[in-house]
Amino acid sequence: MNDFFSASTATFFYFLVAGSAIVYLILKFDKQNRKKLNKVLTQAQDVQPMYMKKAAENKLQTLKIASNNKKTGL
Repeated sequence: MNDFFSASTATFFYFLVAGSAIVYLILKFDKQNRKKLNKVLTQAQDVQPMYMKKAAENKLQTLKIASNNKKTGL
């Protein structure tokens, strides 16, 4: 019976249990983060990209200035 639980066997089972626990914790943490990310992505679907919004505002401002210049004859 002592041969079955030698030092190398005990070490193997120790690392097996510890490794399994670490893998379980990593997967659990990944699942939580995936849920949070999916929630944020679904909320952000209706939001227009910031750079696109700024570019459109800049273009409208330029067009307004150009149309005002034509109206005033400048």
